[in-house]
Amino acid sequence: MKLNETQIQDLFHFTERHYVEHYDVQVEIVDHLASAIEERLEKNPNQVYEQVLDDVYQSFGPMGLSGFVDSMEKRVYERGRREALKEFKSFFTIPKIFLTLILFVATCFFVDIMPSSIYVPSLLVIVVSTAAIMLTVYFLRKRRIIKPFISWQKVLKNNYVGVWLVVFNFGFNQNSMDIFPGFNYLFAIGSVAFVISSIADYQVMEKTFTNLRKQYPEAFA
Repeated sequence: MKLNETQIQDLFHFTERHYVEHYDVQVEIVDHLASAIEERLEKNPNQVYEQVLDDVYQSFGPMGLSGFVDSMEKRVYERGRREALKEFKSFFTIPKIFLTLILFVATCFFVDIMPSSIYVPSLLVIVVSTAAIMLTVYFLRKRRIIKPFISWQKVLKNNYVGVWLVVFNFGFNQNSMDIFPGFNYLFAIGSVAFVISSIADYQVMEKTFTNLRKQYPEAFA
């Protein structure tokens, strides 16, 4: 027995009443609830929809829908990191490896000709510029999204993971530029790794936006 449109909308309101705010999570929960309710009504058509809904909800256990939400958050985050790692690794395969080599050689050239005293300011410019670009793109895309998505919320968190590369590079620079003769090349490697990581994160952000727009067109302006 298929649920009608009114009952489907009631399931969306049901998730909202239970504090599920993200639309992509709501869709998954509604799909799960609807399938379970339809299966039970198919076996016993005399059951009342409201009672079946309550029985199905009780099957979620004492945590209710929060356990489902937590599980989806973890899946979304892990998927985002896998995608970012996949994009990052692609820069070490043909043909992107040539771009990586060009970036490395160019960075080494600039590191060789600039005094060590401006390593930190240069690194700071890279970090601030990258963060500004990522935040600008994020909020420009967000303006077109009508409903909140956990997938979109997590994508920004994923993007900041790459900053740790620069944090390490910054600390190593401060302590080692005067005592480690090959530090300029280590600085170049760290800087290129950060740039590649940022590009990979940007690509994941764009793919996430595109996939959400295709999957949930009703949630976009």
